[in-house]
Amino acid sequence: MSARVLIADDDRDARVLWAAVAEAENFTIVEAEDGREAIEILKKDPNFALIISDVMMPLVDGYEVLKFIREDDRLKHLPVIISTSDRT
Repeated sequence: MSARVLIADDDRDARVLWAAVAEAENFTIVEAEDGREAIEILKKDPNFALIISDVMMPLVDGYEVLKFIREDDRLKHLPVIISTSDRT
């Protein structure tokens, strides 16, 4: 079983891009469309090798996802990449 990466981003194209990079390195991908979904996934299953989270997401933003991760003893050791993009 390969290590898993959680990708949380409301932008489908960004999730596809991050997934392609991670899959090329043989990671298994789990996707969340917003921060609330990411937190729910992590509550049910904390077994991830890496979390990639967008900053600006609806419902719960990336900073809140990071705060949740750092305050949970099961998750606080996980590496997190926080990403953002400017589409102007």
